[in-house]
Amino acid sequence: MKDTIVAIATPKINSSISIIRISGKDSFNLISKLCNKDIAKKGYTFSKEYIYENNKILDEVIILKFVEPRSFTGEDVIEINCHGGILITNKILELLLEYGARLAENGEFTKRAFLNNKLTLRQANSINNLIFSKTPTSLELASNGIINNNSEFLNNIKEELFLLIGKIEVNIDYPEYDDVEQIAINDYYDVVNNVLEKLNNLKKDYEKINYLYKGINVAIIGKPNVGKSSLLNTILKEDRAIVSDIKGTTRDVITESVLFEGIQLNIIDTAGIRKSKNKIETIGIDKTYDSIKKADLILFLIDSSKKIDKNEKEILEKIKNKNYILVKNKGDLNIDANPNINGIKISTIKKDIDELVVEIKNRFNNNDFDLAKNLSICSDNEFTIIKQIIIILKKSLKNAKDNMPIDVLVEDIIQVYKKICTLIGETKDLDIIDKMFKNFCLGK
Repeated sequence: MKDTIVAIATPKINSSISIIRISGKDSFNLISKLCNKDIAKKGYTFSKEYIYENNKILDEVIILKFVEPRSFTGEDVIEINCHGGILITNKILELLLEYGARLAENGEFTKRAFLNNKLTLRQANSINNLIFSKTPTSLELASNGIINNNSEFLNNIKEELFLLIGKIEVNIDYPEYDDVEQIAINDYYDVVNNVLEKLNNLKKDYEKINYLYKGINVAIIGKPNVGKSSLLNTILKEDRAIVSDIKGTTRDVITESVLFEGIQLNIIDTAGIRKSKNKIETIGIDKTYDSIKKADLILFLIDSSKKIDKNEKEILEKIKNKNYILVKNKGDLNIDANPNINGIKISTIKKDIDELVVEIKNRFNNNDFDLAKNLSICSDNEFTIIKQIIIILKKSLKNAKDNMPIDVLVEDIIQVYKKICTLIGETKDLDIIDKMFKNFCLGK
């Protein structure tokens, strides 16, 4: 972290204001070169300055000054508020790079804040979640992560592992005592099995509520002309998909996201499933089956006025173990040709989907939000580390059953201990940190 880094912190579009952020030991030297004058190193102040290129005024700007360690990154930080033209913003950035700054990597400002103990890893991930929040729920969860670490669960696991490592190390250092090896192995099995159970439950909980962050992937499926595209348009409240009486109109998947009763739905309008000799339509139908595999929720539409046929029965069989809702469209005809099959009645022609809205809300309830608020992980990055830990522990248990020596097994526990400490923010495993902050946006 010896380099002084710089990046544009606002979108690269023409706007009223752009912000260029500088962080590092040469921040004040760089801004002094830009302004052709010595800029006083005084934190929590701002001033109006001129930016020069070849002794000619390039722009009039406002600079905000923060002095180490009282800044976001914990380093000297300068934020230049310039006029928001793309050309002028890029020109100032080029001058800073010419004067010796380095272009920041994705998330490097936040990474430096973490490495300088200004943020925990959970808070850093929550900031990224805050930036990319798409629903009021995900926004609240991200804010909760910034102000509340919820790390007691992981702290308890860390303490269990720490005590186990200590006992095993004592066993290794003092092997002359009777039965000491057997005691260490028993302790090993008790702790590892207990930690593994806790982390498996944590993994399941995160998988359960992940839709609060990413949204629900919803596939609308059914035969041609049952109203799939009409349903998509009704949910979106706009004519996004082509509606036609001609079979096979939709030949590719159409994906749209919409905020739906506080939940983001990533809706996929698929090609109608039927046997077709048309190669292009067949490709679309194949994509429909791929969408079924990836969907969190399937809306299977049928025409309520017609008996379901062999093809539709085959579809029902394929999705019987998936999370699906059978939707009986054309309810305005007041005909239910399939009274023995439970389903939700709607009418896309009258834009009446109230019952479907209620059913979707019931499938994803508020208890999940309460769970998410208290969860000890809040991002896919952290979730990936938890999965890695589970793999290590399972492999270690297998090694133990194969009579691997205790002094070898303890290396697995030490590895897991370090990963838990990294999640909490107590160690700086740079390999993990680099991978996590790559997903952040430039300038943050």
